[in-house]
Amino acid sequence: MLLSNIAYVFLISLVVALVLTPSMRKISLQYQILDRPGKRRVHTKPVPTLGGIAIFIAFMAAVLFAFFINKDFREEFAPHILGLVFGGLAVLLLGVYHDLKDIHPLVKLAGQVLAAVLAFSLGLKIEFITNPLGGQIQLNLLASLLLTVFWMVALMNAVNLSDGLDGLAAGLTAISSLALFYIALFKSNTETIFLIVALMGCSIGFLRYNFFPAKIFMGDTGSMFLGFALAAISLLGSRKMATSMALIIPLTVLVIPIFDTLLAIIRRILKKHHIYRPDRQHLHHRLLNMGLSQRQVVLFLYVVCAYFGLIAFLFVLIPIEYAFMLLILLAMGVLLGIRTIGFIERKMRKMHRMEKKLSEEHK
Repeated sequence: MLLSNIAYVFLISLVVALVLTPSMRKISLQYQILDRPGKRRVHTKPVPTLGGIAIFIAFMAAVLFAFFINKDFREEFAPHILGLVFGGLAVLLLGVYHDLKDIHPLVKLAGQVLAAVLAFSLGLKIEFITNPLGGQIQLNLLASLLLTVFWMVALMNAVNLSDGLDGLAAGLTAISSLALFYIALFKSNTETIFLIVALMGCSIGFLRYNFFPAKIFMGDTGSMFLGFALAAISLLGSRKMATSMALIIPLTVLVIPIFDTLLAIIRRILKKHHIYRPDRQHLHHRLLNMGLSQRQVVLFLYVVCAYFGLIAFLFVLIPIEYAFMLLILLAMGVLLGIRTIGFIERKMRKMHRMEKKLSEEHK
């Protein structure tokens, strides 16, 4: 019965996304709500957006279905379901407004903070932190608020910034959800599984139309909501495992977009640019500059995400104190990988300059 209910939730999310996404594409075309080419854009022609609305509706339909058909899910998450629904709705409205009006980044950030505060006020919060030396540390209200808001905003922006190539954000979310699914299954965290398969279903359903060449984009509406949903699932999952562990797992699975976001902030500060100033130095842009195609870059990052998903599974097999050490080693490895890409880029630029110089001399 439980497995069939989980399958139904997944299918509802998948089918709703498959059915609604083409409808949102038609609406976007009818009202000319398009993502047009630009300096930071990779696509060369206008593409319909607002696909994120289909993602949101598919996810929420599946979650509400689970809420009514499964007693354990209802009893476990009844105090928190309003935070998920109305926090997600606030993110949706912010994303739609941004996709229509292209609001200032600071206004978008303020909206993300307000959406996170709303979710916190309705029950989605971090109340404890696992002490690596043993036991848990209870957070006071202010610390809980700040940490919860930071976590939600960080994941919203990490997924948002990863949405730079066709199918990238949706695919990374689907792979991340699959990793979280196996971890929740291993930990017998059956209630959280309903949320995970709902997220997996809407991501895969939307990916059908978003993979290269994309017929529709999810826009900030979809990417911010996917980040919010991942953050919310990790918070709700922490009720059945150590809080720090519940946060470490999505950190590991999404280590590439999270690191890319951090490096973007550091890069812009060092260049004395505003941290919200867009550029073409994100990881996927750099891989494109190295000669890979869009499809190759996306598939490569899928493999990397799946690899880190396997590493995330290790965190549930080892004591929490070793998990922190493994996370540090993992971060060092990612940093080394990104530095290696930078080294290759410099070598390629040097070779291009030499080729250009030789070409000019022959003339």
